[in-house]
Amino acid sequence: MPEQLFTSPQPETYLEHRSTLLSGMLIKTLRRWFSTSDTLPVSLQHLVWTASSNTTKLRIETRDQILGHDWEARPSVVVRENSMVSQRLGIGEGRLSLYRPSGVDWHNTLYVGSHTILCLSPLESESRMMALYVQQNLQRFQHCIRRGIGMLRLRVNEIGNSSLLRESRQTVATPITIGYAFDSPYVVFALGPKIRFIDLNVGTT
Repeated sequence: MPEQLFTSPQPETYLEHRSTLLSGMLIKTLRRWFSTSDTLPVSLQHLVWTASSNTTKLRIETRDQILGHDWEARPSVVVRENSMVSQRLGIGEGRLSLYRPSGVDWHNTLYVGSHTILCLSPLESESRMMALYVQQNLQRFQHCIRRGIGMLRLRVNEIGNSSLLRESRQTVATPITIGYAFDSPYVVFALGPKIRFIDLNVGTT
């Protein structure tokens, strides 16, 4: 009978949650930074975020939450998840040990991806200033965020060129790209004996 396997990932390393956790952490952190005018640059002190969607001067949401709304209604900071890819760590997809008689096999996979933070405003100068303020704070606190969600790396890569938003020709977007990496170790257990050979001889009667 063929060897039957199942995987048992560690609960804290579920890869499908890491990118979402980062989005949530960024939203929460950005809202805190823009929640009071005392810590904002003079040119941005009118852009204070509040929990009320009707009275807030600044929207801070994920891309999915802000889709369908009027992009031109007010300045916004939008967090967007980009692609995530797996990278090979070595022979056997990061195999950490040789096959053991007990049937326990340890592996590890590295995942690398990025997020984009879009600073939106009708004014290019305001969009750029928002991006510089966000980038400066992320540069200072990126290690705290990384440790909080258990990533190996979290880094502010660059502030891109400002350009008109595709969905609105009157809104300027300045992107900030954040790169990250985390590993996902897992264990494979054998439920049956390892195959040694398959008999292909045809029997005769």
